[in-house]
Amino acid sequence: ALTLRRNGAPLAEAERYLPRLEAAAAEAVAADPRSAEPNYHLGKLLRALLRFEEAKAEQDRALALDPDFAPSLYERTVLLADELGDRLLAMEAEWWTREGTRLRDLGLLEPGGPKGARPIDPAARGQLVRVDPEARGIQDALLNDLRRLERVAASSPSGQPGPSNAQLKCARGLLLLATSNALADLLPVEQALHEALTEDPTLDEAWEALAR
Repeated sequence: ALTLRRNGAPLAEAERYLPRLEAAAAEAVAADPRSAEPNYHLGKLLRALLRFEEAKAEQDRALALDPDFAPSLYERTVLLADELGDRLLAMEAEWWTREGTRLRDLGLLEPGGPKGARPIDPAARGQLVRVDPEARGIQDALLNDLRRLERVAASSPSGQPGPSNAQLKCARGLLLLATSNALADLLPVEQALHEALTEDPTLDEAWEALAR
């Protein structure tokens, strides 16, 4: 599905693969109910199809079976970073709607209204997280997954599967991107994502983040 997306194929074409993967995942679960891999692969396909809630549910199932399963931990950090960014964007949009209403009610948007009216900017994203339980919950979950991913990377024996350095850098960059306000805040974001892509150019989530 990711290959099709890279080549510009419509989502409908990629979704043709979903029933087959769902059937394969069900067979794999029946053969080994303790394996986290079937849910991981299904969740990764669902993320490629932009079905983010379903993708996260599959990674949740995988991590319920194996809390240290690095591929699912990484996938969930990507999904949570997107979810946090979307929540903060929604809060900022709500802020500007309320601010526009305030200025209108004061007559400050009328052509002959008082001069020098200036809208009040929304709070910094860090402050928005602190005052919004939903955003705070998403960030806490993201930080917990990122810390666990770092612990798994540090403790994985040589030759054993674990998160790559590129994935760790990408996950940190996505967290920074979700909580960044000013243009200056984006410099460490770009640095982390570029370093990740230098090590692994196949990280589509890093390319997508840089394109925003």
